[in-house]
Amino acid sequence: MQNALGLPANIVIDQEGGIVSRLVENFTVFPGNMALAATQDPFLARQTGLALGQEMKAVGIPHTLAPVVDSVTKTSFIGTRSFGEDPDQVIAFAKAMIDGFHEAGVSVTLKHAPGLRRGINDSHTNQIFVEISEKEMQEVELKPFTTLHELVETLMTAHVSIPQIDPHHCATRSSKLLSLIREQMKDVVMISDSLVMIGCTPNQNSWEETVAGVTHAAIESFNAGADYLILGRLEWAKFEGATTPETNQKLNFQVLERFCEAVKEGMISEQKLHTSLRRILDLKFKHFNRKEIPNISVIKCAKHVELADTIAKKLSLYFLP
Repeated sequence: MQNALGLPANIVIDQEGGIVSRLVENFTVFPGNMALAATQDPFLARQTGLALGQEMKAVGIPHTLAPVVDSVTKTSFIGTRSFGEDPDQVIAFAKAMIDGFHEAGVSVTLKHAPGLRRGINDSHTNQIFVEISEKEMQEVELKPFTTLHELVETLMTAHVSIPQIDPHHCATRSSKLLSLIREQMKDVVMISDSLVMIGCTPNQNSWEETVAGVTHAAIESFNAGADYLILGRLEWAKFEGATTPETNQKLNFQVLERFCEAVKEGMISEQKLHTSLRRILDLKFKHFNRKEIPNISVIKCAKHVELADTIAKKLSLYFLP
């Protein structure tokens, strides 16, 4: 693939551990972040990141969309994907996991900025509105991101609307919110969460409406500050045939075509294109240009299975009455 592209390929998946893991069958299955935090042992988070990263690298995947650094409340939809309610605990366990992934040679993504702590609805299927001030967001939601951003390669945006800061757009599409993040995190590569999620593009009742909506979301997100745009799969659109592979491929091509037209028409600045391209090329050549021989023997090896069992047993111990 790299030879065909002529550039280092950024192949990326969601491999958080727990319920959001794309490599499952014939791979080691690890407990999720809340389970790791319940062990009260950040070293186990580091070892989990190392093991997950080693198994990813064994199949040629150098980048994970993890760790989740959203802190949570009892009603947060993020749930067990989080390291917990206390931002400082989230920071400690996330840093350990980042160190593990990096030891394995895998790049990471902090998500979902500026934070989904108070999000009750699932942004895959609903819009999220959170009533907090900029001061509250900076002190709580954003704290893990501002603390850890210098240790990571990328961060992912959240489809959360904060009306006190921007009453018209979710963070992924908000120049105000992404500018606040960018001011503190400078040249970090910013990745949008999937633009086809209802939290970002709510009106998907027909093919035409969906293409127009996702295209508009792509243009707004890029202009707001995102460098990478993720489209994802049409899992929540309400028209017939929306979820077929053919429909998804057609959507990708049409949105890309319309995005290019927007560039030609001056709806997207060339300066922003050049800035994002520089960030992306720097990322590619720094982190994805390694030519290594995969070591498939690490996949579901005895050491990794034992680690997963150790975490489960320690977790059970802490939850015994």
